Order: sequence, then structure tokens, then C-alpha cells
Amino acid sequence: SYQECWYNSIVLLKSNDGGRSFTRIPEESPVAGAAFRYEELQGMPRGFFGPTNILRDGDYLYTIIFTTGGEGQKRGNCLFRTRNFPDDASWEYWTGTGFYPSRSNPYARPIEKVPGCEPLPGLAGRVWSIRRHRQSGLFLATVGMQSLNAAAGTIGISASTDLKEWSPPFPLFSLSLIWSRNCKDTTRYSYPSLIDLNSLDRNFSDIGDSAEIYMTELKVTNCGATLERNLVRFSISVTVPESAPSEQR
Repeated sequence: SYQECWYNSIVLLKSNDGGRSFTRIPEESPVAGAAFRYEELQGMPRGFFGPTNILRDGDYLYTIIFTTGGEGQKRGNCLFRTRNFPDDASWEYWTGTGFYPSRSNPYARPIEKVPGCEPLPGLAGRVWSIRRHRQSGLFLATVGMQSLNAAAGTIGISASTDLKEWSPPFPLFSLSLIWSRNCKDTTRYSYPSLIDLNSLDRNFSDIGDSAEIYMTELKVTNCGATLERNLVRFSISVTVPESAPSEQR
């Protein structure tokens, strides 16, 4: 099972032909990688997985990347940023007190001891997209949550004023998600992303008071998700009470 030996890093790719093809930026280190080495019998996925879209705030570009943790690194969703996107050496992650360069090599001798990234409080499950609400300025994260043996999971929205502290997720839908083990599933869902087709940004980084949640619907056969998939969407409304304190919005 590849799940038992999956060791994952996030790297940079570039395209010179409008996205028709991509090549690896030839640098030595990934944007996000484990600070420990691969183990043949590790028994589970380890490393960093599933970065969100990249969103600009001021002079920095931000993304949220999930890590399974291990060897001193906590499991959860971590915040990464850069001033210079193509330069992998410019990326850094939030440690809870400040940002630390993410360029490290666990295969150096001796192994470099580095602080781990601090999982963002309030962001349960996996984060798939981050957007900024045009009217309020709040950051909104689309999250998916489901324990392995639960009958269904939840797609929700968390809010933040600074990308570091997040509200508990507001539930939107109860659906079986891609990592469900419920053999009664006929469909499962993954990759929920909040998109406003009237966005003012070419990368759809902002949303207004109405938007859609786009997801991949996966057909399930013999208790496993198949490659028969559909793109689906659900309309939602976004309301931020003007009278609410910013930390409660």
C-alpha cells in the first residue's frame, strides 16, 4: 500500500507556455518538507500535503499546507508565506511566535534541528482554499472534516482577520469525504473550494456576499472511491454582521 510508505513534499513548478506544461524549478529544497528522513516501514503518509491556493496580503503571498506531523512536528494546517514566489529559499512558515525559513535538508549531516510549524488554531480537518471577503476584509478558509469511521463528514467555513487565528468552522454541508471508510457510501467528495465568478482577481482570491462551493464528487464502488468523478457546485451566501466585534465575525 503506497499509503504506508508515502513521504511527501511541496515543490515549485513553472510554466513558460501558458500552463500547457510545467517543469520543476531547479533548486535544492522544497517549499515545505519534513525535517526528518524517510523511513521504509513508516506505516503512514508523512510530510506536507495539499497546499491551498496562494493569496496575496500586503507584500507577502500566503498558502496553508497540511502536515501529518511526526518527530516533534505537530499535525495540522500550517501557514507559509513568501515575498518572492519563484525563489524557494524565500519561503518561510509560522512557528507560533514568528516566521522561520522553510528551506531545510533532513539529509544533511548532521541533521539540522529546526523549529516546527505551528498548526493554526481553529482550523480543524483539511483546508482546501483561502479567500478574502471583499466587504468585510475577513479571510475565509474552506475546510473538510471527517474522522475515519464517521458516517459522514462536514464541509465548513472558518474566518480570520490575520491568517493566524481562526474561528471554529461554520458547518455548511454534511457529506461523506474522500477519506471515509463507510462502505455504505455511493459518493464521496473532496477538494471543496470557495469561488466567486465575479471576483476582481484573476486567481479568484476574493469573494462577495454570494459565491459557490465547487467540489469533486467521486463515485464509490466496493467501498472504494473510483476515478469516475464529477465537478459539482453549491451556492452559498456570506453574511458578516456589522455589529459583531471583529474577533466574533
